[in-house]
This record gives sequence, structure tokens and C-alpha cells, in this order.
Amino acid sequence: MKAFGVLAIWTVIGTIVPPLAAQDSVVVEPIRFGETVSGYVTSDDFTLQDNSRYERFGFMGDAGDEVTLLLTSADFNANMLLSDSSDAILANNDNGGGECNAHINATLPETGFYIVYVNTTLPGEVGQFQLTLMRGTHPPQSETGCMGFVDHAGILGIGDTVAGALAADDRLLSDSSYFQVWLLDNPASVPFTVDMETSAFDGVMLLIRGLREVVTLDDDGAGGCNPRLTNMPQDQHPYRLVVFSRGKMRVGDYTLRATEGVSPLVDQPACHMGGE
Repeated sequence: MKAFGVLAIWTVIGTIVPPLAAQDSVVVEPIRFGETVSGYVTSDDFTLQDNSRYERFGFMGDAGDEVTLLLTSADFNANMLLSDSSDAILANNDNGGGECNAHINATLPETGFYIVYVNTTLPGEVGQFQLTLMRGTHPPQSETGCMGFVDHAGILGIGDTVAGALAADDRLLSDSSYFQVWLLDNPASVPFTVDMETSAFDGVMLLIRGLREVVTLDDDGAGGCNPRLTNMPQDQHPYRLVVFSRGKMRVGDYTLRATEGVSPLVDQPACHMGGE
């Protein structure tokens, strides 16, 4: 569960207010009891104090009302906050909705306006979501934990080159190879190519749509022992890059480069490093 200080924002539904020392303004969208609304957290949205993105929805409630809020997403680890009109936080939940979804049961303390923050758990996350507001207390449908490639080492934008390093304190895949995850920042959903370069190990990259949908894997497509991933997105779902080694517990430096357009894969015999 994430913890936040007082956000000091006052609003009424339909108005535009300045959020968190931003220069611009944000609209609080309405949501009604019995309604499910869909939306998209983008890289242009405002941030909380931990730099995670959010969108806001508001509703009117009466003192003593029991309410249930459910926030679901297949694209990011969902976090949700419920506040009153003075922005005092009444409830906060991360994975209470099963998998990576958020779930809040609350009794409203007074008649007035309430704000729901649709929030990503980690900075840099974006993606589609569904928010449901119900009367009464409804338990979550499941109690499973958040599974998928949730944490990330950094953000890779189209046109960027970034440096990384697999290390002995990284997490392990089932084959005992260390791995790291990078978020791909591609708000325009343009076709892209990602190249990985390393001389430390035989590199492999896995492309994930959302949190866990495997799209493709490549080993040596960039030539030598370096992988290349290409994709032509058909929608706005975000992507993650899983970087790992072909070989157990290999460590070392690597470089990632993301470019617009689809580059051809290199046709060559498979790379075999000594000791693989």
C-alpha cells in the first residue's frame, strides 16, 4: 500500500482545479453509482508526490452510504485513493481487487463530494483502466496477488539510448537467468525497433504487452549475440521489455536503443558464447 501526505486540493464536480503545484489544470470527471467508466492513464497526466500518474473521478454521496470501488487494468499495477472534498484521504488500496487490481469498501462520513484517484502504483506506468462505483459493500472476486512483469528498471522512449546492467541482486527467471524490465514509452503507438548490445553475455529480449501478455522473443536478431525486437502496435496498450541472458546467472553491462520504424532481423547462424 502506498502512503501519501495531504494533497491540499479542493474541487467540486465539473470544475477545473490546479493539481499538486502543476501549472496547468485537470478536470474531475463524473462517475455515478452503478456505472463503469473506461479511461487511459497517459504520460501527459499529472503526478502524485511519488511521480506516479493519475486521473480523477468524482461523485456525490450521503453520510453513512456504504460504497464499493473497483479499479481494474491489464496494463498497469492499479492503485486507488478515495478522498473527501478537502482532499483528506479516506482509503487507499493497491492489490485488494485480485491480481493487480484495486478494491475499496468505505462508509462515507458526511454528505458531500468525493474524489477517486485512478493511480498507477509505479512512476512511468500508463495504460487502459476500468473504474466501477457501486452502492453497498461488495467483497473482491478473488484474493490473488499481483502477477506479471510489474517492477521496472527504467523507461525507454522512442529515439532513446539507455544503459543498463544485469547484476547478482536482480530477480531470476525460472531458468535461473537474471532479468530486468523496461517500460517502453510510445504514446503515439508508432512502429518501433529495439536493439540490445552487449559483450558480457548472450542477450535475449522478450516483448510484453501490458503486464503479462507475451508478444515476441528474440535472441540474435541484431547480429552477433545481440537481440532485436520489432513491433507495429495496433492499439494504445503499453509494452514492457524483459532483458535477460541466455545462460544461468550471467551479469554485465548492456545498452538498449529504441528507434521508430521496423528494421529487418539479421540472418545469421545462432550465437553461442563459451560456457552457455
